[in-house]
Amino acid sequence: MTTTTRRNAALVASLLLATLLATASAQVDARARALLEGLQPVTTEEIRNVDQTVVNTVYMDGEEMATNARIVIDFEGRRLVMLTEVMPGMSTSIVLKDGQVTMSMPGMPMTLPVPPETATELEKMFDQNEPILLEEGDIATYDGEVDYGGIVSGEQVTYTFHDESGEPTTLRYVFKDGKIVGLHMDIDSAGEYLVAYDTAVDAQALMGYDSTTYMLDGDTWNMVSHSHIEAVAYNVVLDESLFE
Repeated sequence: MTTTTRRNAALVASLLLATLLATASAQVDARARALLEGLQPVTTEEIRNVDQTVVNTVYMDGEEMATNARIVIDFEGRRLVMLTEVMPGMSTSIVLKDGQVTMSMPGMPMTLPVPPETATELEKMFDQNEPILLEEGDIATYDGEVDYGGIVSGEQVTYTFHDESGEPTTLRYVFKDGKIVGLHMDIDSAGEYLVAYDTAVDAQALMGYDSTTYMLDGDTWNMVSHSHIEAVAYNVVLDESLFE
């Protein structure tokens, strides 16, 4: 495996990770509250785990590269694994358990580096089926109508919330007719990303919907990947070896 191939594989995994980070769920503006709290939990049933298959197409250096990813989330045990097949015979694995994230690739003697905030961001996915409850210290502002380069436009809400350590996270949701059509985020270690959903979303579990991800380069939003949800299964018997 060449250095370039390994670098591309790591980039693909990072792009998919950026897409996942978009699925997270006071000084609160009334319109912002109405839009955020108008979103519904993905289901009224108790969900113990989810096993999801995603086809991710990455656009890089004028070429397209399709990857298959399997994402397994154990809500009860607060564990997560993402297996990404970059090409036949080459894959990456991201595992979150006990509050720690590891990223590895077969044939490499050590784990790959991940941004320090990754564990905190991924752990928010364990609460994706819960209603958004604006808590003390949260800030939600209504920004009015926005337009991201003709890709996504609508009413924007900037929502800042805090983890248990007090670290803030800011997401910008773009709504149209009360549903989410896009999400903007600024990841310190990776830059600015825009996620545009193929169809408007009225639920909080954003990872369950097809979307296109763009990255800002200067004043231009460049398309970097498209995610298609191929299969989703709930409350399955978990394969414990996935989390090793």
